[in-house]
Amino acid sequence: MKDKVLEGKVSMPQTNKGRLKIITVLAIPAVIENFFQTILGFVDTYFVSKIGLAEVSAVGVTNAVLAIYFALFMAIGVAANVRIANFLGANLPEKARHISQQSIVFAAIFGILTGIITLIFAEPLLKLMGIEAEVLEAGALYFRIVGIPSIVMSFMFVLSAILRGAGDTKSPMKVSIVINVINAVLDYVLIFGFLFIPEMGIVGAALATVFSRLIGSIALFYYVNRTETLTFRRDYWSIDKTHLKELTTLGAPAAGERLVMRAGQIVYFGFVVASGRMRLPLTRLPATLKYFLT
Repeated sequence: MKDKVLEGKVSMPQTNKGRLKIITVLAIPAVIENFFQTILGFVDTYFVSKIGLAEVSAVGVTNAVLAIYFALFMAIGVAANVRIANFLGANLPEKARHISQQSIVFAAIFGILTGIITLIFAEPLLKLMGIEAEVLEAGALYFRIVGIPSIVMSFMFVLSAILRGAGDTKSPMKVSIVINVINAVLDYVLIFGFLFIPEMGIVGAALATVFSRLIGSIALFYYVNRTETLTFRRDYWSIDKTHLKELTTLGAPAAGERLVMRAGQIVYFGFVVASGRMRLPLTRLPATLKYFLT
C-alpha cells in the first residue's frame, strides 16, 4: 500500500472496513513514533536527575524554551505534509518532490536562525523564566549545546513529516526507536563516564541528545532520497519564493496554535520556578508527557 501511495497510484477503498484498514496501517506507526519521542524525554530526565537538582531544573527550563522552536519546526512539517499528500493524491509527483525539497530548505533557514538566536540570547531567554544563578549557568550551557545546532531538530521534524505525507509512517517510527536506544546509551556513557570516556555531566546529556538527533536526521535524509517520487534533484534546492510563501501560508495557523500552547507552558513553568526550584523537577514527568500528547 505504501508503494502505491508513493507512486501516486493508490485507489481509495470502497468500504468502511477498507478505509479503516488504511487509517490503521498509517496511524499505528505514527503513534509508536510519538510514544518513543516521549520516552526520549523521559530517559533524558531520568539520567539528568541523577546528577543533581540544579541540572534537572536547568534541563526542564531549557526544554520549555525549546518547545517554542519545536512549534515552528512542526508547523513547517504540517505544511509540507499537507502539500505532499495533496500533490501525490493528484498524481503530481514532481510537484511533491519540489515542495518536499523546498520544505527542507525552509527548515534549514529556520534552524539556522534559531541557532543564532540561541548563541546570542541563551541567558536572556532563560532569565525570563526567573531561574536562580546556579540553574542559569547550567541551563545556558545545556541550551547552547542543544539549541545552536537547531537545524538538526528542524530537519528531524520536517523530514519525518515529508515521509508521512508520502504515506511512509514506518520509516520515521524505525528512526525514532533507533535514536532512543542511541540516546539512552550515550546518556549513560557521556553523563557518568565509561572506561576512557570522562564524566561530563549535563554537557554529556546535551551531547548525547545532539548526536542522537544528528543520526536521526541522516537516516531520515536517506529514507526520503530512497523514495522514488521524492529522490532529490539538484535544481530543486534553489529557493522558490512561491513554494516558500505557500508553506508559510499553510504553516502559519499551525505555528500560531502551537506557539500559544507553548507560551502557556512557559508561563506555567515561570510560576513553578518562582515558587521554588525544588518543585520544578516534580513537574517534568507530566510536562514531558503533556508536550507529546498535544
